[in-house]
Amino acid sequence: MARLDKIDLPVPFIINDADDEYFFSIKEHGSQGYEWILNNSEYSLLIGNWRQPQSRPSVLLTIRSETLWRKGPFEAIFFIIKFLKKVGGKLTQIKISRLDLCVDTLFPEKLWSANILDHRVTRASDTKIFHSNKNLSGIAIGKNKFSARLYDKPLEIQQQSNKIWFFNIWGLKSVPADYKIIRVEFQLRREAIKELGIISINDLFKLIQNIWSYCTKHWLKFQDNPGKQSHQRKTLKWWESIQNGFNNMSPGNPLIRSKALKADKDRLSQQIMGLMSSFAALELETGWDIKPKNINLINTFKVFQKHLIQNNLNKIEFSKRVENKKAKFQRLNDKHLESLNLREQLGFSPNNAA
Repeated sequence: MARLDKIDLPVPFIINDADDEYFFSIKEHGSQGYEWILNNSEYSLLIGNWRQPQSRPSVLLTIRSETLWRKGPFEAIFFIIKFLKKVGGKLTQIKISRLDLCVDTLFPEKLWSANILDHRVTRASDTKIFHSNKNLSGIAIGKNKFSARLYDKPLEIQQQSNKIWFFNIWGLKSVPADYKIIRVEFQLRREAIKELGIISINDLFKLIQNIWSYCTKHWLKFQDNPGKQSHQRKTLKWWESIQNGFNNMSPGNPLIRSKALKADKDRLSQQIMGLMSSFAALELETGWDIKPKNINLINTFKVFQKHLIQNNLNKIEFSKRVENKKAKFQRLNDKHLESLNLREQLGFSPNNAA
């Protein structure tokens, strides 16, 4: 149906005994050799059209950033496993293809400059520096299977992601004066993950702190006395905070859901205001008999409604369009986060995590 109508269509699934619907949006096309693509605001699934296991995974799963922070890694992973089993999937093997680990730190603004690269000690040979309006915005070290980034997270939120709910996680209303909030982030691809001995999900949960230690103590660190021999150098205090700052599998923050939904509403409201102001300006050009100083949103909506009726645009199935967009904003309520039984079936409990 999506292919015939050339539009993404919502697909409802029943996820528990209460008959609650959980929506994915199915694309009109596949990708990367996969027949179907299912998306919502929490997960992305690429699904292959084959019954027997192949070299590539039958389902390629991506967990959204907001989902990991809101539910916590345990629940985010086990919910989708439970979901796939409930809709008929048979679990044979889980492979980790990418791992992103990070720590956010309050960083003195006077230290945030390209000069910190003089203090880096790393196994990587590639380094890139990024600026925004001539100010340092980020640093990238390494590439391919193993890489690290240090960047101004609030600036990234402002310019790209709009994830204002991070301030809730940080416990801050704004960035304190004379400071930056810097994210230190490591990305490991499958080859690097395997080299560190991480084969299963249980390995990941048990050894996650060890992975962070390897990233920040062996693969990359920042030390004083650049140019001197290693025994004459000491790790800088701010990097020691990074080494010791990793939270071993945060349980998640349920408050993110309301903050994220509000951010979506604010963004859409700004877009609506922009479109309605453009509509009003265009209406003035076509003979709207009203003084510009008297224009407001209410009378603009009235003219807009009249325009819809005159041009038969009010016959568009608005409710159907709303249904089609359900998956885009789908976020489960906390009552659905019940994965403890599945954890036990897979032989894992939080108590045996390292």
